[in-house]
Order: sequence, then C-alpha cells, then structure tokens
Amino acid sequence: EDGDEEEEDEEDEDEYSDDEDTSWKVRRAAAKLLSSVFTTSPGTLEAVFDKAVPRLLSRLKEREESVKLDVFTLLEDVMRTCSAS
Repeated sequence: EDGDEEEEDEEDEDEYSDDEDTSWKVRRAAAKLLSSVFTTSPGTLEAVFDKAVPRLLSRLKEREESVKLDVFTLLEDVMRTCSAS
C-alpha cells in the first residue's frame, strides 16, 4: 500500500499546476508580435488572413484574461488594417 502512495506522489510531482504554467506569457507575446507585424506590414496580413483570423478567433476562448485581452486587441488591429487597405 505504501508503494502505491509513493507512485501517486511521484505522478503529482510530474504534473504542472496552473501556478507553474507560464505558457500564457508566450501566447501573450505572440499576440503582441502579430499585432506589430500586421499593422506595420499589411501585405503580411493579406497573405495569411484566411488562416490567421479563424485561429485568432478560437483564441478568444483563452483561460488567461490578459492573453484574451491581447488577442482581442490584435483582432481590432486586424480590422483597422483591413479597413485602411
């Protein structure tokens, strides 16, 4: 029985908790980078629009609020860039 408890403890240690998950920082930085690229290079947006926008819309389900806000801002920039073209 003690062996089972030790195995469970080891499995728990291998899993990441939300507190340790920093991947949201990468997603947030990616949204900011795309926003900069799309606003400074509208041709890039035009080239990837059909693939990028559906993926961006799916990111609105983001669990991290700061990332969700940056994705929303990115979508606003996409719309402004499209309307200026």
